[in-house]
Amino acid sequence: MKYALPGSGDLQAIKNDGSTIAQVVDGDGCTLTSGTWYFAFGGEDAPLPGETGLVSVQLQWSSSVAGTFTFETTNYPARRGGKRGQGAADVADSDGNATRTNWVQQNPPTLYVPTPPGAGNSATGLVITAGGANASGTMIDLGNTGARRWRVKAALTAGGIVRVAVNGKVGG
Repeated sequence: MKYALPGSGDLQAIKNDGSTIAQVVDGDGCTLTSGTWYFAFGGEDAPLPGETGLVSVQLQWSSSVAGTFTFETTNYPARRGGKRGQGAADVADSDGNATRTNWVQQNPPTLYVPTPPGAGNSATGLVITAGGANASGTMIDLGNTGARRWRVKAALTAGGIVRVAVNGKVGG
């Protein structure tokens, strides 16, 4: 369940049906098609937020990308039985919530997200819009959370290059 490129913190994208994992090009991100993609982090053996209290997520996209980015959490494990990388699947990173609410959208009303520059790009809480006309990005600091696993959901009407990186810190 480690989806970060070793040494970079960049996350791979997983297609909503679980069939495709878009490979990260170091320093560029993933080339995505239109549709729903997930960038997962946290829990079990994955990096952050299970190992740290302060998590920061940075998003970046090319000018062709149009769609919305939202943030979702779950406390359910990826695998049953509590064994890392073993056991039957429980809640997949690509679970689309068709019949259950395994993943819950987070959108606190007082969260500050820097507005992505460029016409058509915007942020309202944890709903970030890529307008399809300007390359842009933003940084989100996730604090005060106890969620086991997080994911960035990219619902794209037009594809392009998307880069998502995470970092975390633990206070001493």
